Formats: sequence, structure tokens, C-alpha cells
Amino acid sequence: MKKLILTAALAIAGISSAAEAGPSPYDYDGCYQLYTMGAMFPAFCLQGTAEEGIAGSSARLTIFKTNTAKVAACRKSSTIEVGMGTFTFNIAGRPEMILKNVTTNNELKSGEAVFGSTTLKFTELSGEPAKRLSAIAATECR
Repeated sequence: MKKLILTAALAIAGISSAAEAGPSPYDYDGCYQLYTMGAMFPAFCLQGTAEEGIAGSSARLTIFKTNTAKVAACRKSSTIEVGMGTFTFNIAGRPEMILKNVTTNNELKSGEAVFGSTTLKFTELSGEPAKRLSAIAATECR
């Protein structure tokens, strides 16, 4: 009986410490701004990247027109691949977008985004802009 209680206590402690550890490095849900030095590019949102049991199938990528909240494109993944510091959004087995050299600072991700042969910098948005774009992406790209 004591072993059962000890096992339950350790399991609960492990769950609570995992919850306090912050967001998973494998969860890429959020909105991001693309840029290069001196120029802004479209923002994009990722949704459904952390859903368990789907292996990344049907994660959504919403791309907005530059400096607007108007949707330019909606994509659904066939799979996603996530590793430490990398994220690949695949459609029909081919990479549509790759995030690489990803680092996290104050719970916000940044790094390089590769679309085809174009590499840009990206930074995760927070606050009101992220909430607004995420809500638009959720309603317009299902």
C-alpha cells in the first residue's frame, strides 16, 4: 500500500513539474513575423502542431499578406517533422516550409524560415497582434 501511495505521489509530482516547465519546444502553434534587415514580409500562423496522435496531419499554416491581416494562403500538412531547433511542414511528402536554427527567448521562438529557396528570419508574435491573427487564421483556414 505504501508503494502505491509513493508511486502515485511521484507521478503527481512529475505531472505538476512538467506543467510548470513551460511550453513544449515541440509546440509551434502561434503566429510569426517574417523579415530581413530593413524589410518586412508576410506574417504566418501555425495551428494544430501539438495535437497528439495525428503525427502532424492536418496542422494548419496560414500566410497573411504583407502588413495586413488579410489571408493570402491556407495550407494543411500531410505530416510535420519536429526536432530540437527544427520544424518542417510537409504537404504530400514535400517540405512547404522549414523553420531552422530555432531558439526560444522569453518563451518566444525565433530563427530562420525557408520557403522553397528563400530564407528569411522569423520571430514569434505576442500580445494583441498574435491573438488577432490567430483568431483570423482559426476562422478562415479550417
